[in-house]
Parts: sequence; C-alpha cells; structure tokens
Amino acid sequence: MTGNDENNGSPDTIEELLILLMKEKDQIAGLATIFKDLVEAGTIQTMLELIGKVSPSNIEYLAKMLGSYNMKVGLYKTLNLIPAIFSALSDEGTSDVIKAIAFESDTISEKMIDGAKNPQKLTLLHLLALGKDPDFAAGATAMINMLSTIGKAISRVRE
Repeated sequence: MTGNDENNGSPDTIEELLILLMKEKDQIAGLATIFKDLVEAGTIQTMLELIGKVSPSNIEYLAKMLGSYNMKVGLYKTLNLIPAIFSALSDEGTSDVIKAIAFESDTISEKMIDGAKNPQKLTLLHLLALGKDPDFAAGATAMINMLSTIGKAISRVRE
C-alpha cells in the first residue's frame, strides 16, 4: 500500500484496503465460512484454551516448531497415509482385527509391561508347554503369518 505512514487510516490507505478486499472477496468469504464452521464446532475455543495454557515463553517456540520444515514434511506424509488407512479400514476383516486389538489394548499393554518387568526364563520345555495353550498357539500363528506378510510388503518398498 502506498498510504502515508504518518497518517494511518487516511482515505487513500482505507481505499486501497477496500480495493484489495473487493478483489479477493470470494476467497475472504470462503475463509469466513470455514472460520464460522470452526467456531460452531468448538475448534477455535479449544485452540484458544490450549494457547492460553501455554506460557508466553513457549508460544514463540510452538510457532517456530509448527512452521518448521520437519513439521510440514511430517504433516504431508501423514496426510498421504490417510487414504491407505481408509482403504485398510474399508476391509471388514482388517477393521474387525483392529477393533478386537483396540478393545483389548488395556490388557495387552498390562501383560506387556508385566512381562517386561517380571521376565520368565524361556526354556525349550516352557515354549513347548505354551504351544499347548490354544490362545498362545493362535496368537503365535497370527504373529508368524503377520511377520511373513510384513516381510513380503517391506521387500517391495523402494522397488
């Protein structure tokens, strides 16, 4: 804008601003609609509350981090994964497996933590005895099949 810096708000500055706004009125209206939707969904209020909980000294760091190259690349790669996730979840079998694991996630994590904190000796006899447990055998077979499929899929990466 070419308005007089000493007289901010002079008619020529306001006129230039109005001309710019009129040139971009469709885009501004679109942004206003998006903003209205974000307000109605509670997103803006949530963002304000989150920002209010961040101390002023961290806001500058947060702004730099969100604008960083790594954050932009990470966001781009995450957005690229969304169609693959939707495709996977559209398969009923895959969706059922993910739901079954998710519903048991508390138990799974508790057992994992307990096993890591209280490891048992794994002898060949102990593994043979575990093989007689139908739940263990089913889980071990599922994991072996999964590892085989993952191996095949990963071997095709970067071909």
